[in-house]
Amino acid sequence: VFEVEITPNGVQAGLSRGGHRLAFIAGSDNHCSQPGATGGLAAVYAPSLTREEVWKGLYHRVTYATSGARILLNFEINGHRMGEEFTAQSSPHLEAKVIGTAPIERLEVVKGWGGARIPLPAVHTEEPLTDVCQLDWKDSSFTRDSFYYIRVTQMDGERAWSSPIWVNHP
Repeated sequence: VFEVEITPNGVQAGLSRGGHRLAFIAGSDNHCSQPGATGGLAAVYAPSLTREEVWKGLYHRVTYATSGARILLNFEINGHRMGEEFTAQSSPHLEAKVIGTAPIERLEVVKGWGGARIPLPAVHTEEPLTDVCQLDWKDSSFTRDSFYYIRVTQMDGERAWSSPIWVNHP
């Protein structure tokens, strides 16, 4: 889970190729297909815990990944949830709420676009050092179609990644 973001065939590379609308989830197997080798968890926002609603959440990319800790993460831009795509007339307003299982060392906003070089940079970082934190930030450098996601690192090393939100520039 930790290395997948920066490999040439990883998630960041796929997102940066443009046109790909990927969601983030994690699993408990490793790259050798050994179930239970890691502790990754997939989180899906669904109005109820029915099979149909969970599949809808997966289909609409309203998901996030953790390295195994039961971190709660909600991420929106201008009221649009993880996995969505929309057009913004002005600077996107990013909001996130994280409830950690340990103090949160870093909350990072990662930004990319089609053709961006990897690794993608964190364009905004907060270091709350508390179990609960909220992000309220506007991207004043919004000049092209972009995608954003949240990366959380706890002091105990556990992590979480939101699925991206794609924001088109008019």
